[in-house]
Parts: sequence; C-alpha cells; structure tokens
Amino acid sequence: MKKRLFFSILLGLLIPISVLCQPSVVEFPGSFVGNVKSCKSVIKFPISEGRHLPSGEERVIYFNISRSGMEEETIYPDGSKTSQTIVQKTGKKQINSVHKDASGRTVRYYTETWDSLDGKIVKETRTRTSVNSVENKEKTGFLTYEYDTVENKTYITSYQEGIPISQTVETRDYSGLLIKDVWYHWGWFYQKSEERGLLKGSRSNISISTSYIYNAKGKLIQTIEYHYGIEGVTSRSVSYYDKNGRETRKCVYDPDDYINSEIKISYDSKGMVTQKAFKYFNDGETTTLVEKYVIKYDKQGNWIFRQAFVNGELYYTDTREIEYWD
Repeated sequence: MKKRLFFSILLGLLIPISVLCQPSVVEFPGSFVGNVKSCKSVIKFPISEGRHLPSGEERVIYFNISRSGMEEETIYPDGSKTSQTIVQKTGKKQINSVHKDASGRTVRYYTETWDSLDGKIVKETRTRTSVNSVENKEKTGFLTYEYDTVENKTYITSYQEGIPISQTVETRDYSGLLIKDVWYHWGWFYQKSEERGLLKGSRSNISISTSYIYNAKGKLIQTIEYHYGIEGVTSRSVSYYDKNGRETRKCVYDPDDYINSEIKISYDSKGMVTQKAFKYFNDGETTTLVEKYVIKYDKQGNWIFRQAFVNGELYYTDTREIEYWD
C-alpha cells in the first residue's frame, strides 16, 4: 500500500481517453506463477483506421528466467535485450540490470539497492548510467528511511543527485496498520551557480495526503486522497476495496466536490482484471469507456491467452507460450 514517490496522473484530469485508458500490454516476469523457465509473448494489434493505436502491428517478447529465479532476461521486438540479476545478502538486496541494443552494445545500466537494519529498510539507492560513444552519464537517486517509534511515523525522503526533492510521512496505528501518509513534493528547479559550483532551488507547496480506512478485521476498505496545489485542494479521490484488498471503484472530485470521473474494476478468481468501466463528467456531459479482457489460463495458473476490448472493439490479442523447469 506504500505510495510511490512520484506524481500519479488522476483519472479526472482532462487527458485524451485513448492515452489514459490504454490497456496494459506487457506482462513482466514477476507476474508468473510457478517455476517458469521461459515465455514467448506474441502481441497482435488489429488493422484499423482512425484510431491512435498501433495498426496491424505484431510484437514478440521473450522472457528467460534462471532456475533460481535470481536471473531474468527480456528480449524485445527490436532485438534489444535487458538482463537482470538479483543479489541478496544479509542486510542488503540488489538488482542489477543491463540493457543492450540489437547489435549487442551496452547502452544502459541500472542498479537498485536496499540496505536494511534489524529487518527495516534504511536506504534505497537507484543508479542509472547511460552509455554512448562520447561519455557515460550517470544519475543517482536514493531514499532514506527514518523511524519514529514513539509516534509510529516513518519519514521517507527522496534525493536526486544529493538534493532532497520529496518526502513521504507514514503514520501507523499501534497494530502496525498504515492509517495515513502525506507526500510533500518540494519542486526543486535547478540552477547551477558557476561561482560556488552549487545547486540552488526553489520550493513549491504541492502535496498529497491519503487516509486509510479498515473494517473491524483490519482489512482495507477505503482510501481518501487529497491533492494540494499552491492555492489549496485541487482534487479529492475516494477508492473502495474488496475483501482481498483490490481496488474495485474510484471516484475523483474537483475542488468544489463535483465528480470528475469514476472507474469500476472487476476481477476473476485469480485476481486478473476482467473489466474497467470509466465515466468522465464534463460540463453536463458524460463520456463512457469500457475495457474488457478475455483470459485463458494453463494448468499452473499462468494466463496464456488474453484479449482486450475497448468499447467492444478489439484492442489487442496476447498469446503466451510458457516453458517450465522440470
């Protein structure tokens, strides 16, 4: 339930529906069930005119996973490849990724490291290095975790190139349930000082506040999220959850508490989304968009066939061939 420390786009914002509601196409290795060795995913888009969709396109993606599950390889339609290795030691976990182009030339490194103490994360570091013929460009960001055991608060501060850019403050009850988190985004706009070699920043007043509501059994049933701008509340969203903790409905309201948008989500018995029904309200008009998914599974419980429809029109077909370790 931890909020990611990045801005998320609200459903109620006036974004083209074709962009906002595109179904998820790529299913990554972490979503597999069982001891998967490899997977070939063939994604086909129908030939169509007048839509902002890939028309008549076919994408083939390969996943290869080691027997231990600690190494993964993804081969993309253009022939480029990403290799990922997981290294786990006492007090540290690290994921190393290397991306190579179709010719085999390394173009990007990515490393994510978690340092822990007494079972709690104290620092998370992300390093991205882009490689070209002229120079290597490295960007490093990290999160620090501070725990206040008296007030049951956790302070998670995000840094980019050594500069603090945001902080999330989580508050828990005495049973450990997250009851509130507030995200402060400091909106740093960098300007180099040639005389001092320092970075100067300006600070904005943007934040997100989320409250979590549980039933008597400690199951999450509702979240209420406020987005703030310089002049105060810019939007409010309310989400509802089923007995498995899955979001089933979300409503977004404007500062005057008029509803902007609504989404209802349905799942199958395996937890896969089978339908998303969107409604957008603007100047007395309602726009409706419905995504539906037809899904088939193999005996191990991994999906091997998935079709997505948008307002009854076929969006794509994804077929997977999965091989398992003996």
